Amino acid sequence: MSNKKLVDYIITLYDNQDKDYPYRLRALNIILGSIPTNINVIIVEQMKSNQKRTYTENLKRFKNVNFISKKFDGYFNKSWLYNIGAKNAITNTLLFAESDNFQEPLYYKNILDYHIRHKHLKWFICWDQLIYLGKNDNIVEKVVKNPKTHGYAEGGLILFRKEFFYKIGGYNEWYECLGGMDNDISWRADVLSNQFVHMPGTIYHYWHPKSSLKGSYDKEHNIIRKRNIDTYNNLRKNKNFSILLQQYSTKIGGDEPLCVKLKNPLLVGINDMKNQTEIPQKQNETKKLNNVNSYNNIESPNKINIKPFKKLEFK
Repeated sequence: MSNKKLVDYIITLYDNQDKDYPYRLRALNIILGSIPTNINVIIVEQMKSNQKRTYTENLKRFKNVNFISKKFDGYFNKSWLYNIGAKNAITNTLLFAESDNFQEPLYYKNILDYHIRHKHLKWFICWDQLIYLGKNDNIVEKVVKNPKTHGYAEGGLILFRKEFFYKIGGYNEWYECLGGMDNDISWRADVLSNQFVHMPGTIYHYWHPKSSLKGSYDKEHNIIRKRNIDTYNNLRKNKNFSILLQQYSTKIGGDEPLCVKLKNPLLVGINDMKNQTEIPQKQNETKKLNNVNSYNNIESPNKINIKPFKKLEFK
């Protein structure tokens, strides 16, 4: 197989002092140890100004990985990090991945073959089954199967042709912490391409403790979570917003997330975007929130045993 780079594989990381760090590091070791040489790996890590690059130090033996470190003391912004990765990509195909999901080694070849065979597809989700492993890797806790509609499972592993990625405005940097950004970009991609395709195949989610980003959702995080939900819901109400976000495609992936500099276009409305110069003030109220995600496609089996992947064992 040729070593010419065919795809950029982009992973984001945050808060290397978080309690799920050793579990995420283990997953990354398995991911990076199984990626073929014709895939260019980009890891973009957001750190606070007083943090050390512990992920980088523990993964530097993987010579095919390009590390990008961004110091920013604001909230975790996965969209911003993904956009930075896209900006540093060297191919015309972008594969956005999660740091706690993994695939069997041959699965990457399947993705490459699928995207070559289906050149008409401007983007697609690279799985139709997601298996959540338990703390014991041989145990399945949850299975998400073949999502047919927009809702829960739209991230995990998603491929874009670079030209189309920028045409739709990239990832929306007005989402902070966790939740909504994958739903957002897949909705815009569908609206502007009339394509919503799940490639046949299975990916796996490693067990890890809940990140402090999810936590118990205190008052401040509830405000952020509500803002994310409102952003996504407003996007779905008005297709014009999908077009509106395209105007920011040249600004994404900058020194700071766009949410630091500009008001959220999906909250302030189209008419208020013309002469925008200020950032939004924080909302002062919290409400009982409903999750934007739909769990209709999730099965909860009673601890099904599966065989471990011996090829994926990291030594």
